[in-house]
Amino acid sequence: MSNFPFRRGGSLSVVQKLPFYYGFVIVFISALGIIASIPGQTMGVSVFTDHFINSLDISRIQISSAYMVGTLASSFMAPVMGLYYDRKGPRVTSALATIVLAFFLLYLAFSERILQVLVGGVPSEGSLIALILMTIGFFGIRMSGQGALTMISRATLARWFSTHRGITSGVLGVITSFSFSYAPRVLQGLIDRYTAGGAFIAMALMLLVLFLPLSILLYRSDPKSCGLSMEQGIPVKRKKRRQVVDTGLQLTIGEVKKRPLYWILVGTFGFFSLFNTGFTFHIISIFSAQGVSPTQAVSIFLPIAIVSIASSFFSSYASDRIQLTHLFRAYVLSTLLASVSMLVINSPLGIPLMILSFGLSSGFFGTLLAVTFPKLYGTEHIGAISGLASSVVVAGSALGPWLFSVIKEATGTYEMTGFMGIILTSLLFIGLLVIPFPPHNQYE
Repeated sequence: MSNFPFRRGGSLSVVQKLPFYYGFVIVFISALGIIASIPGQTMGVSVFTDHFINSLDISRIQISSAYMVGTLASSFMAPVMGLYYDRKGPRVTSALATIVLAFFLLYLAFSERILQVLVGGVPSEGSLIALILMTIGFFGIRMSGQGALTMISRATLARWFSTHRGITSGVLGVITSFSFSYAPRVLQGLIDRYTAGGAFIAMALMLLVLFLPLSILLYRSDPKSCGLSMEQGIPVKRKKRRQVVDTGLQLTIGEVKKRPLYWILVGTFGFFSLFNTGFTFHIISIFSAQGVSPTQAVSIFLPIAIVSIASSFFSSYASDRIQLTHLFRAYVLSTLLASVSMLVINSPLGIPLMILSFGLSSGFFGTLLAVTFPKLYGTEHIGAISGLASSVVVAGSALGPWLFSVIKEATGTYEMTGFMGIILTSLLFIGLLVIPFPPHNQYE
């Protein structure tokens, strides 16, 4: 992994001279990295859905299909990006991903004009060409945004912390949760002021002018490359409670692929990505059957976010102190409850159970996705290991909205999604009971 030299003539580098551990700067730039990925996240894209439908004259099913195909295609790039990250480090990889994301945002800003040029006055060809144009655009922003920038942020944070990885991941989760929950208002404000095309251009400029130089300036691969030791200067408090640290393994992606536990863990992440994205994408339709207005339907996200933040804090604190196997079992049980909530939505317990279960599982998801793979398999090949997991998560987010719509079309309700979730989460829970976790190193 290449970095600028940090020692010249035996003198200390700027990073080494800082009065605090540079890992805290990594927390800051990692949080900015995930915030920068918002244009490529589902909640960012959803704000522009109606704009694409109206400006390109395509149906909601067509835009959903383009989103699914583009996202699925981007999922195949995640392992490649992970390998590239392992070779080049976060500085180069983040810069490349930021430039690519900005390019595709500009591409989407001018998508209507591009369509007009390609159609050449033949409206009958507009629908198919628009579908292709949107698939390409979704592929670009999902690959660089949700895929690359998110993976880089979490993987780099994992390289800079060990015994404090859980709590720093929790801080990262809280910052990004607040940002994600507020982002739709900001994006809608940009649309109202500059139109949708202007909003895309504004986001591209912010990425290039603000985040790109900061990522080049602040990202560093790991403490060793800067002449530091892991968590140098951070006091270790010796407490009576047992602390859980990394296993000490440094496995390659080939070795990890041969371990059944890895695929069970990846399966838990992939399922929640599928289920949560499907639920989010169709939230208005899900609640409309209960006579709930769209405004009331989306209001459920605020209490879910509050529970998610509390869950993130708890799981991040606990991940440094108890075995991951216990946290994963709690996480999968919370996704099981989320599935059950889809079956009892019209009962008095339906909404409270939905808020609690989706909030808990969301908090667990963010923390465990950040801490699990470096803790179990090491950080030397974390890009490739996390990249493969990210591809499954991205694929799940692509299939979720489509699968929910297919079930609704076939059965007339969303209840079958609950049955599907109960079956899958039960199988995953059994897998966690049967397949052991590698032993963690512990100290008193």
